[in-house]
Amino acid sequence: MIRNHFFIFIFCFGFIYSSGSFNYGGKVNYYYISRFLDQEVLNLPFRLFNFNFQYSKDAVDVNADFALEFLLKDDTFYLENNNSQDFTPDMREMFITWYSNSGELSIGKKIHSWGNADENSPLDVVSPIDYLYLFESGADRKIGIYSLSFDGFVGDGFKYGFVLSPLHNTHRLPRGYKDFPIQVPLPNAYRIMEVPKSHPEFGAYLQQSFDLADIRFSYFTGYDRTFSFTGLNLFTESEVSDNPTELDTVYSYRKTQVLGFGTTILTDYITIRADLAMFETNDPYSDISRENPQPWLYSEILGGYVEGVPNELGHVFVTYPWSQSANYSQATIQLEAALSGDATILLQYFYHKLNDYSSSSPLEIYIPQEDATIIINPEDYFFPGLGSSLAILTSNAVTLNLDYKIDGFNSLSLSGLYDINKYGRLFSLEYTRNILSGFDFKLGVTKIIGNDNAPLDNLGQEYRFNAMEDFSHLRMQFYYAF
Repeated sequence: MIRNHFFIFIFCFGFIYSSGSFNYGGKVNYYYISRFLDQEVLNLPFRLFNFNFQYSKDAVDVNADFALEFLLKDDTFYLENNNSQDFTPDMREMFITWYSNSGELSIGKKIHSWGNADENSPLDVVSPIDYLYLFESGADRKIGIYSLSFDGFVGDGFKYGFVLSPLHNTHRLPRGYKDFPIQVPLPNAYRIMEVPKSHPEFGAYLQQSFDLADIRFSYFTGYDRTFSFTGLNLFTESEVSDNPTELDTVYSYRKTQVLGFGTTILTDYITIRADLAMFETNDPYSDISRENPQPWLYSEILGGYVEGVPNELGHVFVTYPWSQSANYSQATIQLEAALSGDATILLQYFYHKLNDYSSSSPLEIYIPQEDATIIINPEDYFFPGLGSSLAILTSNAVTLNLDYKIDGFNSLSLSGLYDINKYGRLFSLEYTRNILSGFDFKLGVTKIIGNDNAPLDNLGQEYRFNAMEDFSHLRMQFYYAF
């Protein structure tokens, strides 16, 4: 993989010596983060090095963004692996853009940004999120997708465009990172039913700009960025057996359509941005019966599957498809203003609501050998697979960002998140010192406060902010941009 990235890198540099213009930039980033509770270093990946360039010739641009992701090795790493490399190369973007009188056509791996709000827009659904960089901002927490896109211009202030991707694009979830503040149980890949390959993702928008306002309508259709429960199968040895002994939990990616409206309004004192999205989502499979996806026999004595011993439970005794259908809405309203020449404030309100839900519920699952019936309500397991990332924390929240420039070398930034429903809070204070041109030092603290009185959710899981309290931390960063 490193060799492939190296040859791509050399190929791109070949443009330097051909006719045309070449622009480049990048950053080097050294990061330290430790937990308040025990001063333990939090082992989370960060981008140690970024390099981006743009080569332009005639009406064509070539754009690329490469990164090196760094992760500390565990104490026992060299007992299991002899590889001395501690970074992973990442081609974040690589696309070509052709300019014409009617617009811009791009093809390749590209990060797309939709929506009017600076962050947490429910319309920003085209590029998936890298949850390992959830607390970053803008494109830094997104993943590029292989796509064909067009942005066109007609008349006075009218803009339109589309994005087409032949692939299903998913979020990067934090599997195996014990220090990540949000732990999500992730199933093995064989538990997830595949998305049909013949259904590309497609999005389009229309935008009209006025002197002091913009309005935008958008549409997107594709599969969810995160998996969800689809149903259950019970397996037995044969058709004549009535003794099911293995439960197959089935996951899939729901098919979802998004209708969106966004606006930006400029006034003398504040700028108002608002995004509203309506989501309609459905389980893609009405029949989830399948061959047993687990090839190995389960041993109660060993407490797990025994690799190499074939699983004899291959007959579907009974199947329980959930057949979920739902629509939900999300909105983000943002106000921003300059308090003075050195201070700015940004305030957001986020809202999520499940408007309608239907499924094969409740499910009564009878297990003969236990002589027991398990009652499952699929709605308890429903969560949005597209939309704002804030929806995994809360359905009703206020965020605040306050930036203050002390002088030409020093600045402070205060940010906060407040869960209106269950009263969880997150505060962050960061100091930045400009040492030399392009070279900054940053020192920050983040404090997360839960609510001991918050009830468990419908699945009996702990309130998210309570689980995140241990992520309260101190961080230091040396950052050089060129």
